[in-house]
Amino acid sequence: PKICDARPFIGRARAMFFANGIRRAVEQARYTLTVSRSAADEIAAIFPDAKKRIVVTPNAPAPMFLPAREPARSRARAAELLGTDRDFYLLVGQNQPSKGHAIALKAFAGARTDAELVLIQRRRPGAGLDRLAHELGIETRVRFMPEVSDEELVLLLQSASALLQPSLHEGFGMPALEALACGCPVIASDIPPLREVLAGAGLHCEPRSPESLSAQIERLEDPTLRRELAKRGPERAKAYDWDRSVKTALEVYRKAALD
Repeated sequence: PKICDARPFIGRARAMFFANGIRRAVEQARYTLTVSRSAADEIAAIFPDAKKRIVVTPNAPAPMFLPAREPARSRARAAELLGTDRDFYLLVGQNQPSKGHAIALKAFAGARTDAELVLIQRRRPGAGLDRLAHELGIETRVRFMPEVSDEELVLLLQSASALLQPSLHEGFGMPALEALACGCPVIASDIPPLREVLAGAGLHCEPRSPESLSAQIERLEDPTLRRELAKRGPERAKAYDWDRSVKTALEVYRKAALD
């Protein structure tokens, strides 16, 4: 619970509420849909009796998440959006401990790179992390963005040196998948759901280790490696398809209705 909500009283209350609610839901449900095999395994480990009733319906990237047709033009538009044409690494997700954003800042401070770090955070952008960036002496190379449109996110993914996803825990890993679809190299934590999504199409770092992430950032300073990962990403992303997931979900709904 601490990596989802570090507030001592509210965090404990939320943990009790969700633990009870999720237990009742899984025990009473005819079927449980979840977004990854890793999540299914985790649910089954806690609720063994539900194992035969768990069905995986993966997330998928929207059709707009594609490699740039005109890379130079996309890069120019991304530079206009950011107000700079410097190379940059991208971080996307909620500003909460489970996403590992503080780890990313520490890793970035220790990595030998002249690039910037751009964070797009849905929740309290920059809160607490701006102070950490200042303490690390990298505040001039870290940029906290407000929410952006899907079109703008695609531009940034098409133009970034890499997406970083140093999460401590995930059920899936949507930012990583969208980055793969755009041909953006990915460095993600070495945890089951992110290994499942990347399937060898990206790099992994040890969870909670800024040093491990720094080392992978330095590896990606090699343009040859970036080009190789940029090729692998879209091919891997093709394994995820909304139509296929919808068909699976509809079959489950029909079975549940007939049970």
